[in-house]
Order: sequence, then C-alpha cells, then structure tokens
Amino acid sequence: MTVTFPTFKSSDSRFPPCYKMTTIFGSSIEPLVFTFNNLTRVLSTYTSNHNFVGTITMLYVSYLDIPFNITDSRAVIITILDKCVRNKISSGAIKSIDYYVGDPEITKTYLPWTYNMTECGPIDSF
Repeated sequence: MTVTFPTFKSSDSRFPPCYKMTTIFGSSIEPLVFTFNNLTRVLSTYTSNHNFVGTITMLYVSYLDIPFNITDSRAVIITILDKCVRNKISSGAIKSIDYYVGDPEITKTYLPWTYNMTECGPIDSF
C-alpha cells in the first residue's frame, strides 16, 4: 500500500515545511513495515509478518526548520489485516472405521485437504 499525504502551507515562503512520520509517542516508525519518503510525502507499507497484524496510529508531522519550530500534525490510523483468516480449508469425508481385535492391519488413504489461498502457506498437521 502506498499513500501520498498532502502538503501544508507555510506562512513564510523562505521556510517550506518539512515532513516526517512518527509513532504517536514520537519515535521512529517500524522500518520493517513502513517507509516514509519525506520529500515526496509517500508512505509505503508492506509486511508478510503476522506479528504486525493490528491497528497502528502514527502522526504525519509538518514542521518548519527554523527557531521556535512550528509544527502541525495529523493522526494516521492504519489497520494491518491478515487475509489468511478468510482461508477456507476443504476436507474430504473421513468415515468411521470399524476394526475388530485380531483382524489384519487396515490401511486407509484419504484425499488431501485443500485450501483456497495458497499464499497463506501449507496446512499444518498436528
């Protein structure tokens, strides 16, 4: 996902606004998920790590690099969703097996289970 943020206007044309993206606590945004280009004001988001699923609130900050640094900011809320929770597993029928003590070993083969979103990885056995 990429988002281009708007510009802010400066009342003094000698000092154009600068831009940055921070967490709501003022620290750097997570570099493994987000990149922000302060010249183009483009925020890019990518992750394949399920640990980052959730809602993240960040601040888009505009500031003037002059004494008495004047800033303005807007909250940005990004929700990272896990599309694999919609993955549907299709299983073949597994019927009951009757086994009687003393009978020879029974070997039964079932069709493999399938799923509709192969990019979500293999089905785990347990």
